[in-house]
Amino acid sequence: LTVCATKKVQGQVNEKGKRMSVPVLSIVIPAYNEEARIQRMLYDTHEFLESPTGKSILKRLQVCASILYSDATEGVEWVIVDDGSNDDTSGVVKASFESLHSEDQWFLLALRTNSGKGAAVKTGMIKAGGMFRLMVDADGATEFGPGLQRFVDQLESALTTKAVPGSELLALFGSRAHLQNIQTSQRSFIRLFLMHAFHFFVSLFVSSRIKDTQ
Repeated sequence: LTVCATKKVQGQVNEKGKRMSVPVLSIVIPAYNEEARIQRMLYDTHEFLESPTGKSILKRLQVCASILYSDATEGVEWVIVDDGSNDDTSGVVKASFESLHSEDQWFLLALRTNSGKGAAVKTGMIKAGGMFRLMVDADGATEFGPGLQRFVDQLESALTTKAVPGSELLALFGSRAHLQNIQTSQRSFIRLFLMHAFHFFVSLFVSSRIKDTQ
């Protein structure tokens, strides 16, 4: 998971001139040809956020946002970026939204051509309006709930020790490097070869200190 806290976000104003609160959390999901997996990921993530545990975490995140920025935050925003898929990824997202009857804000951005994961994530982060912006893979490879829980725990700890000034940009990056031995046994030979080759060139041309290149 990658979670970013933006610098101060200004709330929108509705048609009556009343200031609206910004979402406390934006979930940015880049997706390319994920029609077979994205629906389960959306259902599982939505179910967690609607659970007592999920709602408790969102409340804690609201408190953190008020400490950092003194802005009112409320609700969750979903930003799914279809990165020029050749399948029916967008159709599955639309059907999932309709079946969930979600009260959250949902945005589906469809790129005309496949531009790569980095471009899809950047597009989603720019569109997102949440105080905290979280990138999640569409295949559900990372457990959503525990990751969000650990982030909030670390954020609260940092705020308690005043390690995070409100004026600073905050980012947290998760790593699966500790699962390498488990994942290695499940990978094909060609994938292992490409992985080690990529790591070699990163070490050679960038830095040998980078262990998790994701």
